[in-house]
Amino acid sequence: MLLLSDVDFRARLRLTRELGGRVPRGPVPPELLRASLDELVGEALLAREARRVQIGAPSTRALREERRALAELAGGVEAFAAVVSALGATEQEVATMVERRALVRLFLDANLRGGTQVPDAEVAALYESGEHPFLGQELEEVREPLRALIRRRRIETAVARWIEVLRTRTTVQLFASYATGPDAVPTPNTTATPGERTTHPEGGGEAGTLPQ
Repeated sequence: MLLLSDVDFRARLRLTRELGGRVPRGPVPPELLRASLDELVGEALLAREARRVQIGAPSTRALREERRALAELAGGVEAFAAVVSALGATEQEVATMVERRALVRLFLDANLRGGTQVPDAEVAALYESGEHPFLGQELEEVREPLRALIRRRRIETAVARWIEVLRTRTTVQLFASYATGPDAVPTPNTTATPGERTTHPEGGGEAGTLPQ
């Protein structure tokens, strides 16, 4: 189950980075909340699949790296700590987020192994197409950045495909007022004091549910 507070937390991490480390106290733009909800639903589906196929537990190193990656969403460790403090997130809540993301990374690494090798010919083809941000630079100067760009695009495409398939196998219901699409369930608007975590007796209010 994803909570409204989970979505708000993820959205405020990204907004904090955009604001140069300043934690936003006012309402979060609905489009950012929707994007954060979609991102978390995808993570939840992939993590659920990882557990189903018994991919294993993330190592201590993997958890540490994923926590650092989560902090980077806010712009760094200090900005992340400021968001955690401002929203009153507990260490257990943060640990749960980190573990889910690390599990997803483990699952993707296992399933995309070998699929991220990019030959020089493909790099050269992208360079010649001009569909990249390195226009005006020599191929040798941007060969590795182009290779990384192709690799990232492949991973994003593969992740999107995985999530699409998993959504067809899983009943997902979205209860957030800003949710859209076929999984959204009409619900009254939920309001909270700016900077305050939306809470329910269940622990934050449901943003979405997936069967266990």
